[in-house]
Amino acid sequence: MKRELSILSVFPLFILMMFFAARPAQAQIVYVYPNGGQAGTTFEVLLGGSVGGTQKVLFSGEGIEAKITHRPQNGSFMFQNPYAGKCANVMRTMIQEERRLMPLRDDPERLEEARRVIRLNRQKRREATPTKINEVPTPSDETVFEYAAYFHRLREKPTQETLQLLYYEYDGPNFDRRSSVSYGSVILEVTIAPDAKPGLRELYMLTQSGITRPVWFWVSNVREVNEIEPNEGTKWPQWEQWFKKCIEMEPQEIPFVLNGQIKPGDIDRIPLKLVEGQQLILDMKARSLQPFIANAVPGWFTGLMNLFDPEGKEIKSADSWKFSQDPLMIYRVPKSGTYTLEIRDSIFRGRNDFVYRISIGEFPLVVSHYPLGAPVDSSATINLRGGNLPQKTITPDFKGPVTYDEVREIDMIGDQPLTRPLHYVVETLPIYQEPLDSAQREGKQPPVKVQIPIVAYGVIAKPNEVDVYEFQGKKGDTIVLDTKAQEIDSNLDTVVELKDASGKLIGTNDDRADWKGPNIGTEVHHSDSTLMVKLPADGTYYARIFGSSRRSGPEYYYRLRISPPQPDFIVCMQPCYLRFNGTNSNASFRIFRKEGFKEEVTLSIEGKEDFFIFSGAGKIAANAAPEEDKAFTIRSKQRMKEVLNPLDLVATAKVGDKIIKRRVLPCTDWEQAFIWHHLVPVKILYGIQR
Repeated sequence: MKRELSILSVFPLFILMMFFAARPAQAQIVYVYPNGGQAGTTFEVLLGGSVGGTQKVLFSGEGIEAKITHRPQNGSFMFQNPYAGKCANVMRTMIQEERRLMPLRDDPERLEEARRVIRLNRQKRREATPTKINEVPTPSDETVFEYAAYFHRLREKPTQETLQLLYYEYDGPNFDRRSSVSYGSVILEVTIAPDAKPGLRELYMLTQSGITRPVWFWVSNVREVNEIEPNEGTKWPQWEQWFKKCIEMEPQEIPFVLNGQIKPGDIDRIPLKLVEGQQLILDMKARSLQPFIANAVPGWFTGLMNLFDPEGKEIKSADSWKFSQDPLMIYRVPKSGTYTLEIRDSIFRGRNDFVYRISIGEFPLVVSHYPLGAPVDSSATINLRGGNLPQKTITPDFKGPVTYDEVREIDMIGDQPLTRPLHYVVETLPIYQEPLDSAQREGKQPPVKVQIPIVAYGVIAKPNEVDVYEFQGKKGDTIVLDTKAQEIDSNLDTVVELKDASGKLIGTNDDRADWKGPNIGTEVHHSDSTLMVKLPADGTYYARIFGSSRRSGPEYYYRLRISPPQPDFIVCMQPCYLRFNGTNSNASFRIFRKEGFKEEVTLSIEGKEDFFIFSGAGKIAANAAPEEDKAFTIRSKQRMKEVLNPLDLVATAKVGDKIIKRRVLPCTDWEQAFIWHHLVPVKILYGIQR
């Protein structure tokens, strides 16, 4: 029997489609340019993405303020065909009109006559009506002023630099309106206080629907320079009609930070004025500015730096640094002169969100450190190895309390920021430290006898070296071999093995997480190893550790823990904020259990337990699986007085007689290359009162 759809049957579907179509797109910052600035300066920043509904801009940390100087009301329609094409035509026309005026600025009469003609043309464009029934009207100049980034500068007398920027963004040889400089972008005036601490911050937008996921923003203590296009050595023939030459970058003296973008078809070439004997550090941040891109493969901007000498010969290249996909280059300048730094995507792509910043100068860089940590509440010295270091040792903070081992970070040596931070471990277990002058070679030196639990510090100093630790175990005991190498800045990709006295392999592990995850944070290669096994018999066992690549050197160090399990957990929440409609807010929580942890976990907002009440008493059951999201309603006893309220959400559990308290990680979901998803923690949990 033939069935037909009636109007009544499709009407509910039509209403549903109209409802979702009418809903505004969720606000999201796609990229920021530039991605940072110098302390004590005020400068312009562009936020690209779905940012038209921005109400306020927030930064983590202190010393940064921003005010919105250009905010479109609704820029999304600029992308729609065929209206977008007409907008692009109007923008190109406006740029050409202003460009024609530049040579006339010394002739007031001719300049005024030319402006009169331009005003008449703009009046005609405003009054033009469609000649066809379904033809889209031509947008007015005011529409372009309002919705296209940087065009507001044409309201005043534009400089050549302004016209050069607009031409490159909207009318140049590589212009593509589908990937142009984000119609509807927000432009900020950012002020960084002179005493603002250098380092990484997070930038958020407050909108009607909540807070966007943050993007990364850096504060430096050196001069910052934005690239000027064109800089790749190509010519813009159109400019020869109006100017003798384009404005170009002069050779830059170090130190400074270079900000730039790699757009479609773009390669940046920057002249550097270097002096013989300088130990140059070029540290590029690209993926660390935007860790994942949803619609690009492999899922981030793969930055590449090439350095050329004064004769134009390529002398150095860098595309990574240890496990980081962001390149870092170390170069001792052999003679004074003008060198050229080339920046591009390693697989020759280009997009607006391919933003980079490169610290160029004689900055301190730690290549390796040893020992890797010290006992809690001790006062220990760590030896440093690297370049441009103001001191060769450092005494970091080992103060407790800590539940288990804890990794901490150092981002300054004295008063100088490190280009890459240093990580060390605060220990709660006994430590065995391998002497640096004695590399173990399996078969040539006896295994190191240890009594568990123990933490071993060592270095794979020679090719194919295998370090072996001998211990006694009992049948049925559960033993964990856990490494930290990548996590504490080592270049070692560890592999661990456990063998019995006969040489039989009991267990092995290469990487801590496989493709199934959990994917928490920005790393895509979790190279540190962990192995948990139950011993089959009483006797002697051998824990073996080596590098998967069999490479070696002072920077191939490791920390190996041999111990019974240390049950622990991580709790992530989404969204990365709590939005209170009146007195209620909703969020989802996911628990990740480590080393046999099976206990119940209780959620609370620290210091305000009586003010905020969780549904279900805030308890995540002992049998909750890692892949399950647990939804909670959080109710406040009354409306909060402030719109924005930083909150400290914690998860607490009891294991035996030990209380474990962990900060709940507010996370954003980042998609990588169409497929993978990563939970990336943010620094601040905001409670938003609506």
